[in-house]
Amino acid sequence: MQVSLYTNSQYQNNKNYINNILSSKAKYKNINFTSKPLKPIEIIEQQVTQAAKGSNFFEPVKKLYGKMTDWLAKNVISHVIENKYVFKFADRFKNNDMLYNHMLAVGSLITSGLYVKRTLDNKDFDKDRRRTLAINQVLTFIISTIGAYSLDTSLNKWWNNITNKYVAMHIGDNNFIEAINKETSKIAQENKKIKELNKNLDPANRTALKHIPTTSEFLKKYVKENPNIQIGSKELSLLNQKVSGLSLLKKMVVFGMVYRFLVPVLVTPFANKLGDMAIARRQRKEAEKSVGKA
Repeated sequence: MQVSLYTNSQYQNNKNYINNILSSKAKYKNINFTSKPLKPIEIIEQQVTQAAKGSNFFEPVKKLYGKMTDWLAKNVISHVIENKYVFKFADRFKNNDMLYNHMLAVGSLITSGLYVKRTLDNKDFDKDRRRTLAINQVLTFIISTIGAYSLDTSLNKWWNNITNKYVAMHIGDNNFIEAINKETSKIAQENKKIKELNKNLDPANRTALKHIPTTSEFLKKYVKENPNIQIGSKELSLLNQKVSGLSLLKKMVVFGMVYRFLVPVLVTPFANKLGDMAIARRQRKEAEKSVGKA
């Protein structure tokens, strides 16, 4: 029979082992494992923030960035924004619902102009092919712009009805739909009469048309006039932001679909035919000239 002696050193080792286990349990006892895991971008931001706090490496970069933004604000942005032309533009379009459309059209004009310039400068194509492609791009822009404005305007009534139903559902009051339709129809009829009267008047004596409230504007008025609607100021502000977003969403979808899909598909064959006709006509003239010389 073998007898193992339980020495003091063995006892101390076992005691240390047990203490380590208990301390580990205490260490992780208060950890909340039910919290949501961090997203990769949040982990990166956390690491960068910790690194920036513990190191002076980013200090020169932060100072340089601050000086650069201050210089741009003082010497560039202030001159661009604070001038009479920008003030006139802002005053002209401050209540214009078509401002977003105009900005999309301007952006497309710049992009199309760059495409045309690059096409005409492309030496990989012959002169006739460059002209054909340029015609295609110009026609695409013109027809797309007209089509996008027309389609966006034609969808306004339908989209407003959808938006009004969304608002009525959110505030729990279906009378909102009838009230806003009644208000807008009334102002539209009054504006129609004003236009008829203005036809026989000088521009200086003409009466200005009445503003037709947007869904957001009418919603604020409707909530004030109907205190039974239980909606807080923050919730109302958020709802108005959603309504404004719905309007912009419609415009983005319409302009994007027309500019990037519908018109290019429809115009390209037509533009190619025009280009082929121009090439054929030029070739006939050159053939006639060569026959005349002979």
